[in-house]
Amino acid sequence: MAAPSQATVTIAASTQTVAQTPTGAASAFTRRYYAYIDGVKQNGLYADVTFTLNSVTNSGRRWAFTAEITNSTRNAFASSAVAMLGMSTDNNSIAGSQFLALTSVTTPAATAFSIRNNNNTTGFTVPDLSPNVQFCLKTGGTTGECDTLGTSGGVAKGATLSQAFTLNFSVAPGVVNLENFVLRFRDVTGKARDAEGDRYDVGGIQASAFGEVVPEPSNWAMMIAGFGLVGAMRRRQQRVVATA
Repeated sequence: MAAPSQATVTIAASTQTVAQTPTGAASAFTRRYYAYIDGVKQNGLYADVTFTLNSVTNSGRRWAFTAEITNSTRNAFASSAVAMLGMSTDNNSIAGSQFLALTSVTTPAATAFSIRNNNNTTGFTVPDLSPNVQFCLKTGGTTGECDTLGTSGGVAKGATLSQAFTLNFSVAPGVVNLENFVLRFRDVTGKARDAEGDRYDVGGIQASAFGEVVPEPSNWAMMIAGFGLVGAMRRRQQRVVATA
């Protein structure tokens, strides 16, 4: 069957608050990025990224992070490469989504990803998605916005890579709110799923993804316990009906 026409998926902001921690302590959180192809979420095409705040220096203006990127692509997709990772800051003291002022975003020399955008005013739109992204890390391609990816590099299917980056703020923030977590895959091959659940072949395409919150283990336990309680109540109701 023919591939569906391109579509845009509007993604609401999912904000993560990162605060300074005592000396020697790290603040970490994880996002799972499911890719969309032609507006349809592809459950077998995703990556997990764990962000760790390693240090806050320069009188609170320099925030150093590590992003551990795992390409978890599986099932019907034979290959993919994570080639771009983007996000925004949010100033919660201003109504609406307003960026915190950055003087620069930097990465160490000779790392897999490099900074391609640092826009403190209006940001830019990632293809196939529509969040307002302030800066991104990507492999190759032209400088500037992240709509053009290179043809090599990135994190291949099944691989994990650790990438450092630093946010340099013009004014020291007490906390940093990060949002609009987006990611782009390159060289996606295999069988995508359409809106009706049917499979069709894709070869060497790009796909955009956004970062969903990954529940903490304790939250998973509470959810499982809740499901068990609902199931027990339902079984009890069924027994009551059967004996009535």
